[in-house]
Amino acid sequence: MKLIQKTKWLLAGGGVSVLVSVLLTNVVMLNNQRVQLETLSQELLTHAEDVTTQITSAIHHAQRRHLDGCNKQAIAALREVIWKYASVEDIGIVENDKLACTANWGMLDKPLPMPAEKYVVANGYSVYKGVENYLPYGVIMDMSRQGNIVSFTSTFAFSAFARRHQDFNFSLTSFNGDHIFLNDVKSVAKPSISVNLCSSKYDICSHLTQRKKGFFSLSPFLIALITGTAFILGAAFFYSILSYLSERRSLEYRLKKAIVKQRIYMEYQPLVRAKNERVVGVEALVRWYDPVFGQVSPELFISMAEQLNVYPDISKLVMEKATSELKTILHADAQFTLAINIGKYEINDPLFLDNLLHILQRNGIRPQQIKIEITERSGEYYKKIADFSLQAKSRGLRIALDDFGTGSSNLQWLTEVFYDEIKLDKFFVNGLKNEYKRAILTSILDVVYGLNKQIAFEGVESKIDFEFVKSFDENALIQGWYFYRSMPIDKLTALLLSVPPSDPAPGVRD
Repeated sequence: MKLIQKTKWLLAGGGVSVLVSVLLTNVVMLNNQRVQLETLSQELLTHAEDVTTQITSAIHHAQRRHLDGCNKQAIAALREVIWKYASVEDIGIVENDKLACTANWGMLDKPLPMPAEKYVVANGYSVYKGVENYLPYGVIMDMSRQGNIVSFTSTFAFSAFARRHQDFNFSLTSFNGDHIFLNDVKSVAKPSISVNLCSSKYDICSHLTQRKKGFFSLSPFLIALITGTAFILGAAFFYSILSYLSERRSLEYRLKKAIVKQRIYMEYQPLVRAKNERVVGVEALVRWYDPVFGQVSPELFISMAEQLNVYPDISKLVMEKATSELKTILHADAQFTLAINIGKYEINDPLFLDNLLHILQRNGIRPQQIKIEITERSGEYYKKIADFSLQAKSRGLRIALDDFGTGSSNLQWLTEVFYDEIKLDKFFVNGLKNEYKRAILTSILDVVYGLNKQIAFEGVESKIDFEFVKSFDENALIQGWYFYRSMPIDKLTALLLSVPPSDPAPGVRD
């Protein structure tokens, strides 16, 4: 994937992660804020009910004393009352609609007229909100009156709540909102969130507002931390997805998957006897077609399998599939052979031959019908190959030296390795049109022919190639496109059924 395209995906991934994180954080915080607001609003309402109860109780307490006018005894009684109620700052007696005396100030030199603005609640109480400069110390006070008794709400009744919750706006109003008993509203930023609760005991409703709502109520540092972390995690997540998808498209990944899913399949290239052009055997060739990469070269994916340490799985798959697919043909013709290519892994695996024999026994195939093809390019020291070939022949298997002439130890192979057949590499056959190369090939063939071994020619692709081989050795085996390309088992079966064993194979002609 190109760098610019990958960068765009990473930025998009980071952006999506930031958006999702902000939305999720906002949802969680809104829920938490609403729960917190409901709790605080209930706390405020409960406290307001407690303050109201103290005010009404103080008034009722004073009324039970039957204080008809202001005198020393009445003032003393008021002072006894006020000490019992923390939310009541002062309490007084009204005469002729004027405040005549209070518990704190005693007899007033000049009675004070009651304020004109008031709110009358259902139980006969009159509430005066925010009365300024009424008593001598000139503070703003809330007053409540019933009959001839008036109480002054403590200026500190709600200060503790306000100090604890400075990030909130709160107020107390009547049910219909026409009267405001308490208003502690600071600046309100948008978006904000509010909760309203009303009392079942008094004409009071609490209103609580959080000035910043959801995600944006966090500090700039936390906002930067969350968005930055979300971007990094999102980009990393998308990077891992891109890497995974890239790996899924890689040949290595798809090869592993193909092995697990049994998508590696077999094709078979016939071997033809030169003198009668009869198909006398096949070579098993492993194939892999991938939907993305198409037909993959065996040289490529076999080498890759070795590097990925999955070649043993391919080796087992080849043995299992080839013997299973060919067993009917091998049962029908005892002279028919199946050639299987092996390499370094099989030569060094002490259990390979026993496992192969077990598979043959399970499928009812004679070991003599199996030809193990060993190439000079297997990368193993020829003495180890010689030991392997000896063990194979002792178990009844046949050995063919594949691609003969392409390595560097030909003479040692011919003298040290136990074999039944020599397969000459197509390099020699392809050079027959050149007189010099033909002379070299003729010399090599003279040496090989004298060993009295079966000779097979690979890469026979023209009539000239075929006639040369046949003129040299009519018992030679021929493998090449002049007769047949490799084919799947169904086509091979159809081919063998269409050509009686005694008839020559009809191969492709120039």
